[in-house]
Amino acid sequence: MKNIQIYKAEKYSNDDYVEVKANIYKTFDSFMNAESYVTSLSFEQEPEF
Repeated sequence: MKNIQIYKAEKYSNDDYVEVKANIYKTFDSFMNAESYVTSLSFEQEPEF
């Protein structure tokens, strides 16, 4: 992977997510029935060698 960057997803702009640190969000994961911390990244896939 190369050119790894923070991606600010639109879904983090609603009441389901609380920004706890820069680009790190807390939400409730209903599948795990627990709080969860998330972020989003973008990157370029490098060719396999």
